[in-house]
Amino acid sequence: MHSKLLLTALALFSTAYAGDFSARRRHHVANRDGHDHHGHHDQWNGNNSGSSSSSSQATSQTASATSTTSATATSSSTASPTTTSTGEKGGLAWPNGDANDINAWVNGKLGWYYTWSPSPVSSVNGLEFYPQLWGQKQVSDWQQEKSKFSQYNVSHILGFNEPNESGQANLSPSDGASLWNQEIAEFKGQYTLISPACTSRTGDSGSGTDGIKWLQEFQSNGASFDAVAVHIYESDYNKVIEYLQKVYDTFQLPVYLTEYACQDYSGGSQCSESQVWEMMQQTTSWMDQQDWMHGYAWFGAMTEMQGVNQLNQLLSSDGTSPTSLGSYYLQSA
Repeated sequence: MHSKLLLTALALFSTAYAGDFSARRRHHVANRDGHDHHGHHDQWNGNNSGSSSSSSQATSQTASATSTTSATATSSSTASPTTTSTGEKGGLAWPNGDANDINAWVNGKLGWYYTWSPSPVSSVNGLEFYPQLWGQKQVSDWQQEKSKFSQYNVSHILGFNEPNESGQANLSPSDGASLWNQEIAEFKGQYTLISPACTSRTGDSGSGTDGIKWLQEFQSNGASFDAVAVHIYESDYNKVIEYLQKVYDTFQLPVYLTEYACQDYSGGSQCSESQVWEMMQQTTSWMDQQDWMHGYAWFGAMTEMQGVNQLNQLLSSDGTSPTSLGSYYLQSA
């Protein structure tokens, strides 16, 4: 049980962090190139088909999710994952601190959450917290919080946020490995260490590096992890599935999709409401069927989507309850 002083400090930190996240996400959208799998790296053109918060509260879809096993080839490997998941695969990417009621998300099928930081939400009960070291600028916070992980009942740790992108953690594989071994490797064997979450960028360009290549070089520089995290923004759910399969085939480790949404960053048109629903239904259904998929977290549970297609919004515009898409995610994840 935390003291009142600790709870107050965490609440203040979480609220401040929510504002900091908004600034970083705006910077991210303004600076990132496309993450498509065809080598296009055009800056997102801002053609957001869901510009209002109310439009994201779509009428609940009645069609059930269907299997997409034909969308991608089955892995030929027989290697078994080296870790086990915590139970529910569905997670909550939560940047709101204590500003909104996270407990509205507890009574569904979600099992864990993260805050893009090493600090949990002080008021949550029923969701397991995964602390994250976002990047170099968060080291001081990490060092203050890591001694409390046992109090938080931590079992998993998340690595850096998009280190292969210049607008995010922006670390070379060698610098990333040094930071990892300095701050995270000490927990090897105690917690499940989930790799830095690279984007699904393929090929190098002026503002980023191929995500899989970054992780391979990260390993070559002496970093070791138990599971792989990735971020994918696509308008075609088949591309999400194909890239996840590619990640697993490459590393033969459990996979966590810690940010994803129906979003085009390559200059094309944004997803329609029906495409957003199809993306969620098809991907969650498929991921739930893969033993090596241990977790996923849709973007985003927030009132302001920071430049991502508003139709992906899981949280109502007043921040008090899930949207219809959020309710589906809560009950189906």
